[in-house]
Amino acid sequence: AVKPFQVRCVPARQDVVIVHAEDLEEREQAARDLHLRARLLDAVGQAVIATDVAGAITYWNKAAEKMYGWLAEEVTGRPILEVTPAQTSRDEAARILVTLQGGATWSGEFMVRGRDGAVFWVNLTQTPVLDETGRLLGIIGVSMDVTERRLLDQRLRVLARAVDQTADHVMIT
Repeated sequence: AVKPFQVRCVPARQDVVIVHAEDLEEREQAARDLHLRARLLDAVGQAVIATDVAGAITYWNKAAEKMYGWLAEEVTGRPILEVTPAQTSRDEAARILVTLQGGATWSGEFMVRGRDGAVFWVNLTQTPVLDETGRLLGIIGVSMDVTERRLLDQRLRVLARAVDQTADHVMIT
């Protein structure tokens, strides 16, 4: 079977050449595996965002691009705290990041902003990614826009209060 190799020749002395041959099959397989994983995460209908230990964005899938309005290449390497939290949520976001850096998972609803400045609510789960020794490697978060559901819940609460406060009989069909 033919295998791909990379060969480098480096002159060491006038009469000696060092030859280094590297089997590229493992490197190519790792690249294929990485590409497959990225495609799988892009297929998820929810925003998937990964950061390093310090909170710099390392991965941003297609759903995150659509939800937040930023392309992956625009946000990769930038601190997550500069990109997604709404202004009113920044202190809470910083506290959550410290919790995650301590190894705990965080889940809940959180106010974020898009590239255009629009503020919306997401249901967010963030999980620390640990190596086999328990050392923190990064954080991965999955979020889904729940703004419309929150607005409907709010309207239903207003309607329920109005019905509760009326002396008349109310029938909803």
